[in-house]
Amino acid sequence: MNIRIDNIECRQTIYKEREYEIVKWQVNQYYGNEEKMINEDGYTKVKYDNGDWGLNKDFHTINSSCFKNPETCYVIAWLKPNRKEPDVNMETVGSRMLELEQSELSTFMRVYRIAHELIMEEMRENESE
Repeated sequence: MNIRIDNIECRQTIYKEREYEIVKWQVNQYYGNEEKMINEDGYTKVKYDNGDWGLNKDFHTINSSCFKNPETCYVIAWLKPNRKEPDVNMETVGSRMLELEQSELSTFMRVYRIAHELIMEEMRENESE
C-alpha cells in the first residue's frame, strides 16, 4: 500500500512486514549540488573501500546517495496493526507531527484515515483466512 497526497505518504516499512510509516517529503538540498559543494563550499570528494564515495568537510560527510534524488523524506509516525484489539496503533517520532504546518497536518490526517481503513480491511481479510 502506498498513499501519497501532496508531500505526505504512507507506505510499508522496509524493516518489518505489515507495518507502515507516514513520511513527509521535501526538496533534497543536495540534489544536483555535488560540483557546487566541491568548487564553492570547500568539500572534498572521498572514495570508500566499497567503491562508494562521499563529500567531506570539517568532520562532516555526505554520502553519495544524498545526491541521487530530487526529494528526500523523513518519518513522522509508524502505523502498527494490533490484531488483539483489532485496531491500528500510531507511534509518532518525537514532536515531528507537531512541527507540521496546518495544511500538512490536514493532509497527514487524510492519509492516516485512508491508511487506517485499508489496514483494518487487510486485518479483517486475514482474520477470515
